[in-house]
Amino acid sequence: MPTPTYLVDLSQPFDTERMSIPPGLPQFSCCPIATVPKDGFSMQTVSLGSHSGTHVDAPSHFYADGKTIDQIPLSALVGPAVVLDFTSKQAKEVITWGDIEQHPQENKIEAGVILLFYTGWSKHWASPGTIYWEHPHLSTDVAERLIARGVNVIGVDCPSPDESQFEPPWRFPFHRAFLGRGGFIVENLTNLGKLLQEPDIMVNLLPINLVGSDGAPVRDLRGNEGLKKASTVPILRNDIKLSFPSFAKTRLIETFESNHCGMNMSLSAISAANHKYSIYAKTTIQCTSIFGTCVSPTRAMASQRGLVDLSHPLDPERVSLWPTMPSFTCCPSATIPQHGFSVHTLSMGTHTGTHVDAHLISSRGGNQSTKSLSMFFTVLPSS
Repeated sequence: MPTPTYLVDLSQPFDTERMSIPPGLPQFSCCPIATVPKDGFSMQTVSLGSHSGTHVDAPSHFYADGKTIDQIPLSALVGPAVVLDFTSKQAKEVITWGDIEQHPQENKIEAGVILLFYTGWSKHWASPGTIYWEHPHLSTDVAERLIARGVNVIGVDCPSPDESQFEPPWRFPFHRAFLGRGGFIVENLTNLGKLLQEPDIMVNLLPINLVGSDGAPVRDLRGNEGLKKASTVPILRNDIKLSFPSFAKTRLIETFESNHCGMNMSLSAISAANHKYSIYAKTTIQCTSIFGTCVSPTRAMASQRGLVDLSHPLDPERVSLWPTMPSFTCCPSATIPQHGFSVHTLSMGTHTGTHVDAHLISSRGGNQSTKSLSMFFTVLPSS
């Protein structure tokens, strides 16, 4: 089985002090409800919007009869990726289909690829002022041409493939054209520049399993050829998706450590655990990073033939919780009839549903951060 030579985290961290969230949408908060000194264990409650941080837009974001996050086929969000460099574009400049046709990578845009637009705008994440919202954007004809070519998933390293707007009338023509034709959009990516010189990029974009939601945070990870035939599991920190593929023989060149929290759960540590237990199940562990939390909701999958989801869906009407734990809620904060698009506000404990316990839950040392980390599992086919 091929071994990946590198892993790259393409998701923005959930940090209460450094977030870019549009005005009017739910803010991210993470508050302790139990601490190690007082209770012997740590737990947080988190609140965020369904379109916070690095996340996936489902068609139901703009279409009442469109697929919701839990209805998206897992296979649609896993596969080979092509990165288009458009860092030459300036603030509010449009990327047209003509620009794409002239791009050196245009011949790689074929059915089934996940197309990633690298504008370099992620460097403005959490910057003061409005600069992050003055990003380049895609013209509507790009959506139509990509769907015609069989490209159903695109990702951008900025807030939106549309021009950002904060006042009605709400337009979002790219969203409407792409989601309306069955496509899916990933927003607020980062680190795309690290992939420009790498061949055979594979991507894993699986979001948290939110029943009926129009979007869901993800932690996104890219690997090279070694990921193609791997069994993979992503871990999500606080509804953000980060994919960390592990293999029977795993070698991680780049490691990621959550230096802002007491956990310090690195990719190398996750890789070692995957290697140890891979003789029992062909799965890998991927985890997202929200700073400073002790646990996180997860999505787990295993595969021999196809994909099997091993995580419980997060459904407000069907969740088993400890009596002292925060309840799980998913409430509409914007609706299609009133606003032209749908957004939900999520609130849950860090140990809700299928989740991972991190070191901070029982460690009496380390940083007691007020920020939160949740995790998410997913597995890819082994052949």
